[in-house]
Amino acid sequence: MARLRSPKFRKAKLHISPERYMKWRRVNMMNKPKNFDEKEWKKKLEEAHDLALYKKEEIKQELESLIKGIDPVELLSQISLLSQFFPEGKPESNQDLRDKPILHFLTGLCLKNGNNSNIHPDNQEIGKIIELLDEYFYYPQDLIFQSVKKEQVSEIDGLILSARLQKIISQINPNVYPFQLEDLLKNVFGKLDNYFIKKVGFSVADALYFGQKIVKRYERLLNKHLGEAREARERARQELKDPIKGSQLRETLRKKNVTEEEFMESYLGFLVFTLTQEIFVFTIDEFCKDEEIKETEKFENYLKALSCKFGEVNKDFNSPLDENAIITKPIINIDGNKYFSPIPQNLIYNLPLIFESFLEEEKQRQTKIWQNYQNIKSKYTEDKIYEYFSRLFPKQSIFKNLRYNYQDQEFEVDVLILYDNKIFIIESKAGAFTEPAKRGAIKRLKADLKKLIEDAYQQGRRVRDYIKSSKTAVFKDKNGKEVLDIKFKPNKIDFFLINVTLEPLMSLATGLKRLQSLGLFEKNEYPWSVNLFELDLITRHIPSPTIFIHYLEKRLSAQDENIFHAFDELTFFAWYLEKGNFYVPITDKGETPNFVSLDGSWVAMFDDHYLYGKDTPQLKIEPDLVKIIRILEVLHPVGYSNIASALLDFDHQARGLILKNMNELINKTKKDRKKHDFTVLYKEIDTGFTFMTQCGREGLRERLGSYCAMKKYQTKTRRWIGIGRDVLDDEWFVNEFLYLDFPWKSDPRMDELLKTYPFKRKGETCVDD
Repeated sequence: MARLRSPKFRKAKLHISPERYMKWRRVNMMNKPKNFDEKEWKKKLEEAHDLALYKKEEIKQELESLIKGIDPVELLSQISLLSQFFPEGKPESNQDLRDKPILHFLTGLCLKNGNNSNIHPDNQEIGKIIELLDEYFYYPQDLIFQSVKKEQVSEIDGLILSARLQKIISQINPNVYPFQLEDLLKNVFGKLDNYFIKKVGFSVADALYFGQKIVKRYERLLNKHLGEAREARERARQELKDPIKGSQLRETLRKKNVTEEEFMESYLGFLVFTLTQEIFVFTIDEFCKDEEIKETEKFENYLKALSCKFGEVNKDFNSPLDENAIITKPIINIDGNKYFSPIPQNLIYNLPLIFESFLEEEKQRQTKIWQNYQNIKSKYTEDKIYEYFSRLFPKQSIFKNLRYNYQDQEFEVDVLILYDNKIFIIESKAGAFTEPAKRGAIKRLKADLKKLIEDAYQQGRRVRDYIKSSKTAVFKDKNGKEVLDIKFKPNKIDFFLINVTLEPLMSLATGLKRLQSLGLFEKNEYPWSVNLFELDLITRHIPSPTIFIHYLEKRLSAQDENIFHAFDELTFFAWYLEKGNFYVPITDKGETPNFVSLDGSWVAMFDDHYLYGKDTPQLKIEPDLVKIIRILEVLHPVGYSNIASALLDFDHQARGLILKNMNELINKTKKDRKKHDFTVLYKEIDTGFTFMTQCGREGLRERLGSYCAMKKYQTKTRRWIGIGRDVLDDEWFVNEFLYLDFPWKSDPRMDELLKTYPFKRKGETCVDD
């Protein structure tokens, strides 16, 4: 059964991305030959830019010339159907129509050029138009340099590309799954239903209901059409086998060197793409009757508010970056009484944009309605942040909307989380990433990113400064009641600054180091910036608070190193679920790359789960390590989150070896009732590990502590993890923990002890990689 394809998070397959551009630039600038001519290099970039502009304009003009002589409804119907339909056993057919905003661009051009013909396009014309559209998106160089002086090719170019790609890709990738979208619609836009009913004649729930009805109708008619086409093909197949009726056709196929199967597939295609308007075009009366719509007036209001007409919009539309009416008016009104939606998914996924467009007049006048909308968005974002983090952390450790006094002023912090020796300072931003910024206007790009990311970072930094500078940092609720006080202990507390945005910023948020080229983050410190709906998914799929802390630590470290690059945070998270870390992978040649690009295929696991009901994405982690982490989170030994992070720093191979040896020693002690231990040193991460077993708890902690301290000193290692097990206690997989983390420093007393006690035992190993 056919279903309209859901938009995916997967990155569009354009021929250049921010990651590829920055890699290309870094490689070329770092590996410059001695005779490198930078002037010549920039000249070639200018030439590539100018060629892209020329080719795209040439292609656009040819497209417009072709579509002027064709019925646009039939053209868009056939290409829309192509984007949904694929031959049996060939699911990747017509993939470019889904991975690039081809249909959006074509629809925009058709709306601009009007409805001047009723001539149906033939297969050759359809093929030529698709070929031209695909070629159009082959030239992205103009997206980089259009808004900067060509003699100033710099990091800013990559940011401009990121902003523009966000605008282009958001047309096909909504960055929100259906359950998230419905929640947003209900709890943000639904709060303004009284206004919308008065203004456009229907509610948010009505719009969602009508949109779903149209999509379901298309699916039903498409399946009916496909079924009839396949039945006709089977009848033709039987006639072809008939010794009398089929003999002449078989002879014709033989002369043309066409197999019977090829003919059947061609015949099916012909049947599928005949009378496509019967699937897509409807009248109000016909639709209401077929779909049992009782509130016809509401439906008429819905069609009126969401429809546009050929030739009446998109007067200045020339590029996917330009304003396109089909985004906020995804229904086309034909001849007054007929309606047609070439991209039916937009009826659902574009509802936030559609309803915000209804508020445009309120925005321009900055009315109370607009301010109320802004407040609703802000509260929604803050409430969701609290909800999502409550999945990981105890609610009594999460504090929302606290006030504090610092430097004779009162400030507010959105969310504070205290867990072990960690303090999470979370600031939310529900503002929009404006259209000029998406088009690459540098001043607006900087202003928006400052407002959405750096200002939140500065707010979080101010909270941290207050805590660190106060003997006791006091936080109060909105009524002035003291609800939290924090006594800061230097070198004992770790801070995490987190910025959550309602607007998806994609690669602009995943590589904050690049924003320094705009004069942002001049102190070389960066928060973790994440979209609200990505945070939702991360907190659904990370199994514990200490593992989240490890992800955050490694993610921030990777951001600072600026080697890993991805288009969104979900891609980074998918990598972590598989790898458990952000160690730079070694190439086949044994080299360490200075650039690792994670493509959009990493997030397919989330699409598979949330769109198609497949397995839940899970962290690849050893079951016994999960046991240890759970015990840490229950027993709360000193610095337990640090211990968990240190254990998670071991790669899967190292973890497997350690856990195997631990289980062997437990069984050995159970059998011979003797004390045993093993030690392993991993120089690459400057970490040692010791495990001890014995019968009974007496002396285990002291024995573990003294031995680990000596081994750490002896090996001049930064970190040491010690774990002990009383094998008589089967309730716990392990019982004792020790964690040492400080720089090595020479100590004469330790040197004397090592002379007396060499502290080298059989079975100790040192791992270099």
